[in-house]
Amino acid sequence: MESDTISVQRGTVSDTQEFLELLACPKCHAELRVIHQPEGFACEACALLYPLEDGLPNMLISEARPWPDSGAPASA
Repeated sequence: MESDTISVQRGTVSDTQEFLELLACPKCHAELRVIHQPEGFACEACALLYPLEDGLPNMLISEARPWPDSGAPASA
């Protein structure tokens, strides 16, 4: 079973729901959900994954990846 804890920068966010309430999809402003493999945040409405890079969420639309298939960056 997967944990509800994600690592961000040097700390840990133990209350993922509280952290997610601060984030929204930068493209459509919908809620995001935690994805553990690959690690990041997914927007189901846009079908995009915003990956964690060096422990920080990359929320740039131009660098988001198609989700659930997180291959090449999606076009904005």
